[in-house]
Amino acid sequence: MLLEKTDFQSWTSALIRKLMWIGAFYALLLNGRYWIPAIIDSFTQIGQNAAGLGALSPSGVFVQGLKLAGALIDGGSSSAFFTNPGSSLVLGFAALLIVVSYTIITINFIVTLVESYLVVSVGFIFLGFGGSRWTAPYTERYLGLAVSIGIKIVLLYCLISAGFNLSVGWLDEAQGIATSARPAMTAFDVMGGSLIFMMCCRQIPKLFAAVIGGSPALTGGDLIATAAAVGSAALAVGDVPSPGPDGRVMFSFGAGLPTVVCAPLRVCMIELEAGEKIVGEPHIGDSVRWNISPAMYGTRDRATAVVILKPQMPGLDTNLLITTDRRAYYLRLISNPEDYVARVAFAYPENDARKWQQQLTAEQTLAKQEKHSTEIPPAMIAIEKVNFDYAIRGGDDHIRPVRVFDDGAKTYIQMPPDLQHREAPVLLVVGKDGKGEMTNYRVKDQTYIVDRLFDRANLVLGSGKKAQKVEISRGHNQ
Repeated sequence: MLLEKTDFQSWTSALIRKLMWIGAFYALLLNGRYWIPAIIDSFTQIGQNAAGLGALSPSGVFVQGLKLAGALIDGGSSSAFFTNPGSSLVLGFAALLIVVSYTIITINFIVTLVESYLVVSVGFIFLGFGGSRWTAPYTERYLGLAVSIGIKIVLLYCLISAGFNLSVGWLDEAQGIATSARPAMTAFDVMGGSLIFMMCCRQIPKLFAAVIGGSPALTGGDLIATAAAVGSAALAVGDVPSPGPDGRVMFSFGAGLPTVVCAPLRVCMIELEAGEKIVGEPHIGDSVRWNISPAMYGTRDRATAVVILKPQMPGLDTNLLITTDRRAYYLRLISNPEDYVARVAFAYPENDARKWQQQLTAEQTLAKQEKHSTEIPPAMIAIEKVNFDYAIRGGDDHIRPVRVFDDGAKTYIQMPPDLQHREAPVLLVVGKDGKGEMTNYRVKDQTYIVDRLFDRANLVLGSGKKAQKVEISRGHNQ
């Protein structure tokens, strides 16, 4: 400094400025641990006064979202799902997005508070760099960070306060959705308001904090990134894998976007359905850093197509499209050296429904065939096989058979037509000991069909002394 100044006055003024600079930073170094928290606390107090709220906790923000979602779910449960499934599904989807929106708001609030705690607790060590012009920018940036965090806290308090005021009306709409004439539109109204509220809480503090840093920016990319976060959370709900046989990780095809996590320089298998054939070459978003090749195991109708993947480095994120002769697979691929899966397969709910339908059809066809084969009417028996050599004794005209004959395998006892309006007698086959025994038979069109031949049988109606009996003898026609 002495060499740079040409006169005593310039040298004196430069010395005074240097002493003031060093003194200011020395005071800041001694009292920074008190001043920095005071700066953030003052901004917090300003936010509370401007918002008209007291101390605000992240749990209070999240509970507000749960109240809105709970009211929509209650409305969906009372809106008769089976008679109006569309409205119930819309209410459930809207409740899901509201929970996601308020979760993002809560996370943003927590991150801002954590930033303030870090600035207060450990950030003041940067004050030690203020004594030199070479390191002074670190101290200046630290002070700017403290101010920008304070501004973010003020804005979050104001935005959350406005959201609380609006959510009172949203809650009234959600609670009255069961009696609403257009429940789906009401649900979308509440959901849209929650999404806009979340986007404002996410982007506006970021914009004002960037103003402090000299680079304000709120681009369409920021809004798309916010929407993508909501969409990814919604898709993840319906895409939960489950463990399968032989170490497979099973995804339900069509339930959501499957996310396959592979490890660098390790083989990752994607198995398709047995008998399914790949049509054309699979399309991958990043063909440079991902190796992809086909494979197959099994033979004939059990041949299973396999796609082999191998990322070259961690931190990759791309997508994959596989087209087959049955369906198209769209997957998200991520490379992670620690949390990965080696074998991925799919479950196909539509196949299960088809198998049940085929099983039911087969059972019905088999039942018809059995019924047709066992219930052949007497008129369809070959005449050359018929044996009418049977004797009928006893009984009255109501229980006495019109005729008895056999075809060499079964015996047919044709009863009078009016039997369908009367009590039918029981058929007992007489054994060698002279006692009647039950046998398998069925009745069709007033005809007893017995699945065997017999020498003697009785038709018995009633019991005891009042029982009526008709005796049937084979080979004793009189």
